[in-house]
Amino acid sequence: MVPAEQHVLNGGSGSTVATVIARTYSVPIEMIGIDNRFGPSGDTTILFKECHLASEDIIWQLNEL
Repeated sequence: MVPAEQHVLNGGSGSTVATVIARTYSVPIEMIGIDNRFGPSGDTTILFKECHLASEDIIWQLNEL
């Protein structure tokens, strides 16, 4: 399972999903999101690219698993 979110990883929705899934299933989980830092404000297209959350970045990260 690979939750991807436009939020910091710690305490984000991926953490919640991982906690709920781990209670019932034994499934590998790799979370995609912003590493423990605050991002700037601005145009979402630019910000997604900067934070490696653009679709091509997510596809690349999935292929690296």
